[in-house]
Amino acid sequence: MAVYAIARRTTNVTSGQSAHTIYTGATNRVMLMEAGIFLAAATSSTYSLGRPAAAGVTPTSPVALEAEDPASPVSTVNSALAWGTSPTNPTNDLRRWRSRATIGQGVIFTFPKGLLIPVSSNFVLQNLATNGVVDSYFVIDEWQNWSGRVGGVADNRFRNSALWVTTNSVGIQYRSAWPAHAGTLAPERDAAEDFRSQHV
Repeated sequence: MAVYAIARRTTNVTSGQSAHTIYTGATNRVMLMEAGIFLAAATSSTYSLGRPAAAGVTPTSPVALEAEDPASPVSTVNSALAWGTSPTNPTNDLRRWRSRATIGQGVIFTFPKGLLIPVSSNFVLQNLATNGVVDSYFVIDEWQNWSGRVGGVADNRFRNSALWVTTNSVGIQYRSAWPAHAGTLAPERDAAEDFRSQHV
């Protein structure tokens, strides 16, 4: 997994439309770790964070999220400030914020365990009123696909074994030659600990 982020000043202030959207591709799901909103115009504003009832169609000038570690692969997640057809309001908001008409006022939402955004999905900062522009950002942990062999497990009981690991949008899939075993772990679980617990 790798951490990516994007910070942009919004341009769309129309009520019922997305001010800032991040959207996943067809291969990798991600965890939203943090989102921030800071008012850049002296306009009282109301925003929603959540999964839109309907995804946007045709993003305008999308920008890929930036890796916080420059050695990480390019993110498959993009950011858009405008759409041919905007994402619609979430049916149920995950977070909501209303500001006073004071430039610089802001809020930071953190998701310590991560908020899952599935593949081929939108996540929006949505205008719930005719808002002012804001500086907004998202931080995600992206589940990158990877496959390879992990040499000697750090335990004498498994000194003759080899562990093969594949990561994908499902989670961690692993198999070992000895003792014979295979399984799938969700991203939030620890592969090595689970592997040990099932072979003690």
